[in-house]
Amino acid sequence: MLGETVSASPRFEYLFHPRSIAVVGVSTDFSRVGPGRMYVEALLGSGFKGKIYPVGRSGGQVFDLRVYPALKDIPGSVDYVISAIPASETPRLVKDCAAKGVKTVHMFTAGFGEIAAKNGKKLEDEVASLARRSGIRLIGPNCMGIFCPDTGLSFELSLPRRSGSIGFVSQSGGNAIQAVREAQTKNLYFSKIISYGNAADLDECDFLDYLTDDPGTKIITAYIEGFEDGERFKNVIRRAARAKPLVVYKGGTSAGGRRAASSHTGAIAGSEIVWESFLKQVGAVQVYSLDEVLDMAVLFNYLTPPKGKAVGIIGIGGGNSVLAADACAREGLTAPLLPSAIRRRLEAIYSSEAGGSFRNPVDMYFAKFNLAHETVRAVADSPGIDLIIVHMTIGWSPKNDVDLAKKHVELLTGICGEVKKPVVVALRPFGPAKYTDATADAEAALFEAGFPVFFSVASAARAINRYVDYYQRRKRSR
Repeated sequence: MLGETVSASPRFEYLFHPRSIAVVGVSTDFSRVGPGRMYVEALLGSGFKGKIYPVGRSGGQVFDLRVYPALKDIPGSVDYVISAIPASETPRLVKDCAAKGVKTVHMFTAGFGEIAAKNGKKLEDEVASLARRSGIRLIGPNCMGIFCPDTGLSFELSLPRRSGSIGFVSQSGGNAIQAVREAQTKNLYFSKIISYGNAADLDECDFLDYLTDDPGTKIITAYIEGFEDGERFKNVIRRAARAKPLVVYKGGTSAGGRRAASSHTGAIAGSEIVWESFLKQVGAVQVYSLDEVLDMAVLFNYLTPPKGKAVGIIGIGGGNSVLAADACAREGLTAPLLPSAIRRRLEAIYSSEAGGSFRNPVDMYFAKFNLAHETVRAVADSPGIDLIIVHMTIGWSPKNDVDLAKKHVELLTGICGEVKKPVVVALRPFGPAKYTDATADAEAALFEAGFPVFFSVASAARAINRYVDYYQRRKRSR
């Protein structure tokens, strides 16, 4: 379902499995924000399996670890260095890394090609040249680096230690952090995340190529602001999309976005029309927000591909049903009239259609929510229906809404495995219910049961349309 089998490539394995890490630029002054100290804390809290060496001029201790005054003072070998020092000091650091036999330098340090001053790009080129001559690979500069739960590599203490099957290549560090936190609420976890910033050396092509061959990554997602080698990028994207589901969020397609991308990571961005055409040609799924990246990951992770786009819509409330049907139509799905045999079956379940509607959308009786599971089974048996969207409202009745939500979820999770058609759930919390435990509990229970969950019918329909298109394109190409 998730693509062809690929073999692992050892080319960049050492980036994700270092035996020792030195963090350069660690301050022992806890009264000030210290990015170097942040990395040390993140590595410790994430259970990094190798040696951790804090490096700072003042020496001392942090988190019960000795702080070495310089890289050369570390007694053991160092595979991987994280730079959290001023940009002006980085050429000397790269030379020290070469003398120490370091393989990889991740530069959290900013102040290079992304700034307007000419000396920023000149300094970036100098550092990249020094690294290249020494056989050192650079990640960055101006990035968060690598998150790999299997080995305990992490750039923030709050990120989960659980590993998953999604890979994320992100030019933006902030987007990388947001993605992993949001994904956790959807029971989605990452195999690897790479925030690569200015890409002075290793770039999006290197990391996409790696994830294409990585057996632990089943779904590839990417946030990209720009690239240097268009021909190479095209070949890499095409190969990745043929091997696994590839979801791409392109930043910097508008005039303002291109200016922002240039000042953010020094990226050269392209127009939206060119990107849409290109990504469609290679078979990647294009999205337009980080939320949509995760929406697609939800479907690729949870949903069995439906045969087509004919949807059965089930929920409570006539107005809600009308809006749900409109949302599906806008996003490219159809809601065909249910055949008379299925409608008669629904009438038998409810005794009468009065107070509801059985045509599609199916408007269930509010007072007879306990019949939801029978309703889903009946609609799923319709030969003209490819998949089902069940929309649940939370917040409609403040007094008993918590109990109703729990009962609906229990009934839905009870049909998991019994229905032969794919089922998607759209939770519709409104007002204060968006932030209640009832909504969070309902979402978690449904994900745990294996249902894809969305917070609107529109977002569900949009993702489903792209998902079906993806599999139909793959079928045609084969």
